[in-house]
Amino acid sequence: MTVADDIGPIPAGAVTEWADEADVVIAGYGVAGAAAAVEAARTGADVLVLERTGSWGGAASMAGGFIYLGGGTEIQKACGFDDSVENMAAFLNAAMGPGADAARIADYCQGSVAHFDWLVGCGVPFKAEFFGEPGWEPMGDQGLMYSGGENAYPFNTIAAPAPRGHVPQMQNKKQGESSAGYMLMKGLVDTATAAGTRSLYDVRVQA
Repeated sequence: MTVADDIGPIPAGAVTEWADEADVVIAGYGVAGAAAAVEAARTGADVLVLERTGSWGGAASMAGGFIYLGGGTEIQKACGFDDSVENMAAFLNAAMGPGADAARIADYCQGSVAHFDWLVGCGVPFKAEFFGEPGWEPMGDQGLMYSGGENAYPFNTIAAPAPRGHVPQMQNKKQGESSAGYMLMKGLVDTATAAGTRSLYDVRVQA
């Protein structure tokens, strides 16, 4: 039996050779790690993602896949909703209440359309159809719904209501079991892999 005292970190100076090397090493293959891998690999870097579980995905792949975006995305326009950077920012500043970081909100809203376009460019599918029923996620594969109370009082008196819950298209959805977060992750991982990203699973990373 292995004695726990025999296992410990090795000082970096004591390492004489490495089993593998990469320009960029990313810890975790959830949505943040996948997005980082895409951007790093697109620069031509040798990218290695280390994931402690047996596959990519993380919590994002089990979630509903909502991405809060606005300012006039293509899906908003296709579904007949007018939105602008200023309108989105007005709602968020009100919704966040006292102490809202107006500068950060402004930056997020300013880049929101580009954020959506980036996801589409990564192969994340969105269906240009609005889901207008009450609920926490579309029952079908619709790509847009209200998700932040934009159409509720008093916010609908402060900013023109516009749905900003963008949901990746997924058929045969099972709420609580299989949701659109999987399709968000699949597009990002497929794009990262196509750009040359490597991955290792069942490994842990300590800083």
